[in-house]
Amino acid sequence: MITPTLVASQYSTYLIKKLVVLSGELYGGTTTGELLKWDGVSAWTLAAPQNALYTSLIDIIVFNSKIFAVMSSPTYGNGWLLEWNGSNAWYVQERAGVPVGNTNVTCLCEHSGELYVGGFAFPAGGNLYKWDGNVAGTWLLVASTLLGETSLQKIVSHAGNVWVFTDNNGYLGENVAGTLIQRATSYRIGGTIPVGLLSFGGDIYGADTQAEYSLKKWDGASGWTTVIPDPASVRCSDLFEHDGEIFACSYTASGQPLLKWDGSVPGNWIQVSTFPSLSFRNGISFGSDIFMTDIGGNLYQIISNQFVLPDSISSSEAFGIPGIRFRIYMDSILSSEAWGSPGLGQDWYISLNGIASEEGVGVPTLKRTTNIESALSVVIEDKEGDIRLVLEALDGYGDVQLDDRDVTRDAGFETAVLITLGTDKRAGDEDPLPDAGGYKGGWWGDGVPDVPGDLIGWKGWILQRSKSTDKIVTQCKEYLIDGFQWMLDDGIVSAINIEVKKIDTMEKAGDSILWMSLQFIRPGQDDLFYKFFYNWQSQILRRG
Repeated sequence: MITPTLVASQYSTYLIKKLVVLSGELYGGTTTGELLKWDGVSAWTLAAPQNALYTSLIDIIVFNSKIFAVMSSPTYGNGWLLEWNGSNAWYVQERAGVPVGNTNVTCLCEHSGELYVGGFAFPAGGNLYKWDGNVAGTWLLVASTLLGETSLQKIVSHAGNVWVFTDNNGYLGENVAGTLIQRATSYRIGGTIPVGLLSFGGDIYGADTQAEYSLKKWDGASGWTTVIPDPASVRCSDLFEHDGEIFACSYTASGQPLLKWDGSVPGNWIQVSTFPSLSFRNGISFGSDIFMTDIGGNLYQIISNQFVLPDSISSSEAFGIPGIRFRIYMDSILSSEAWGSPGLGQDWYISLNGIASEEGVGVPTLKRTTNIESALSVVIEDKEGDIRLVLEALDGYGDVQLDDRDVTRDAGFETAVLITLGTDKRAGDEDPLPDAGGYKGGWWGDGVPDVPGDLIGWKGWILQRSKSTDKIVTQCKEYLIDGFQWMLDDGIVSAINIEVKKIDTMEKAGDSILWMSLQFIRPGQDDLFYKFFYNWQSQILRRG
């Protein structure tokens, strides 16, 4: 079990309401309206003191590369929109006042370049508003209450529209042309207190703080599908995505752990960490790690490579295949087939809990304790075809599947597609590199190609620091055409039809993914279709 690392103690008496990331820096909005900034080492610093008029922060967001917050005032009401000046204070001039028709607001979200807020009013019902974009502007009514629900407790951008998760009954709604349409009936019987609404992998997930169920997703029709039943009374306090997986801050009778969904339906939470005293309030993906705050205002870090599953190993080139990261689930596998190691014959296989694999197998990139045992008595039939790669639906890894201590095989087409998409093709002199580090991609085997000048992979990695604009769709399509040109040159296919779309799916401003459709037309054979979601900023590829 991982022990989170304390990287910043509470600043003064302030408690962190929510974390946000702006320009590679981590910020925390406090419950009393201050803005704190982590120094990147061991402490919070004050980025903006409390505005004297507004003494409570309701929500905070990064929008158009700026930090905004909605505040409340005991004198002037709730729902004032403030903007940070980027240096040391909130601007004096408010960006919007209290929404007309609602007595309070709940949360913010960015959608299609506009800033939305959910409303709260009793008994009139919670409305959906958006900011008009002006200094000293106003909140514009977008859609009225969903079936009289008093609060739009969570809102998120998903599948081209704003979706809402209501308090009390726990309805899921979608804003369609100014009307909130009910998409799912009550989340749970007896009342719902929503704590999370997440657009993830083309689906929309919700969590509440009640003890009946931990995690559900919309069934695509009119109801919620239970993803994780709640046998242990696990109650979520936040829901967020990190590295292509769903995590939850939570609290149970035995502690306040960080949890990770195992990806199955129905599935389970995998306990990543516990914290024995103060419970975690919220979490965020920042850089390659997870950061969380507790109810005492302290900041903790969990390093991503600490929570590799105990029965798995990861290797960038364990099989000599360029650029693909593999997660291999090990019971026992035929070492000469899996590792390609010349030092071991087919009469040996690897099982768990013995000598280190880099000592026994001679593969320096594997960091897994193994035991090598004789298998002379086992007869294994030779298999034909290429080693088959399967793209894991959630974590974006290429997985080599095992069958009777040998790897499964196929005709090689899908594996060739995954190798192309999973390999950083060498950048040319004319290509704009994403940073000044000098990395240009490429596989070492490009130095000894079968065909002079051949380069493996595609250049999607160059987009890593690109902004979420319409131009990225064109760039991605051009890189795909270039990456798969070898199939046309070798006569494997006669044509390739490629379609790319940009989809806004995440909760924080500017987050988008690319949806890619590939149709391969093969002479004298059936066409093959592949669809993928590609997060170009995190370099994560998932099935579409």
